[in-house]
Amino acid sequence: MLVALGWLGVRPAPPTEPLVRAERLVLVSVPGLRWQDLDAVDTPNLDGLIGDSALLSIRAIGTSTSLLEGYVSWGAGNRLEPSDEEQLAEVVDNCAAGLAAALADSATGDLNGAVAGALGDALHGAGLSTAVFGSAESVAALMDGKGCVDRFGPADAPVFDANVTLVEWRGLEIGGPAADRVEAVQALDAAVASWTVPADAAVALVAPMAVDSGAEVTVVAWRGIETNDGPAALQSPSTRRAGYLTINDVAPTVLSVVGVAAPDS
Repeated sequence: MLVALGWLGVRPAPPTEPLVRAERLVLVSVPGLRWQDLDAVDTPNLDGLIGDSALLSIRAIGTSTSLLEGYVSWGAGNRLEPSDEEQLAEVVDNCAAGLAAALADSATGDLNGAVAGALGDALHGAGLSTAVFGSAESVAALMDGKGCVDRFGPADAPVFDANVTLVEWRGLEIGGPAADRVEAVQALDAAVASWTVPADAAVALVAPMAVDSGAEVTVVAWRGIETNDGPAALQSPSTRRAGYLTINDVAPTVLSVVGVAAPDS
C-alpha cells in the first residue's frame, strides 16, 4: 500500500494546452442524466450539440450531492455545502441574495478556501454577461458573490445572447420507470430542436447531480471546446486523468473557454 500511495503521489499530470477562446458558451444542465438514458433513445438534436465526452464525479462535501450542492460547487469551482436550503430558493430581480449570504457563511465554516459565486465574479469582472434559464437552484451555477446573474427566466424560453448561458432541463433527477425516462429524454431532444444556439458557440452538457442523489459519476459532454490542434480531451488536476472530471473542474473550464483567468479559490 505504501508503494502504491507513493506512486500515486508522484504521478505527473498529463501535459496541457490552452483552449481556443469562444465568444459564447452554452451550458446545458440536465440533473440526473445518465449515459444509459442517452443509449436508450435516439437524440439527433442533442447529439448535434455534443461531440466529445467524459465521466463527471459530482461528489462534493456530503455523502451524496443534492442538486443545490452540485450547482453551488459548480459556481465556486470548489466543494461547498449550503447550510440552510429552505431560504435558498428565491430569486428576485435576477438575484438569489439569500443564497449568496448563506453560502458566504458556509464557506467561512468549511475552511477549504471556497468562494461562493467565484465563477460569476470572474465572468462579471471580465465584463462578460451571464444568463440562466431554469430553476431557482440553477442560478447558483453562474451567480456572482452577490447572488446575481444578468438575466434569469424559465427553461422553456431560453435566449442565447449572453456570453455564458445556462439552460436547465428537469425531469431526470428522480428515479422512475424506464419508459418515463425515455419520454423525458425525448422531450429534451425536442426542446433542443427549438433552441437557436449560435453555430459558433461552444456547448457543454453537464449533469450536476445523480438520480436520487445516488452514484457520484454522471455525464459531461461538449462541442467546440478545443485546442489549436483540434478537439480537447478535458482532464482534471484532481483525478490526473483525461476523461474523468469533477464538478469542481467545470468553473475553470468555463473560464478557460471564454478567455478569463481562474481565481486561486
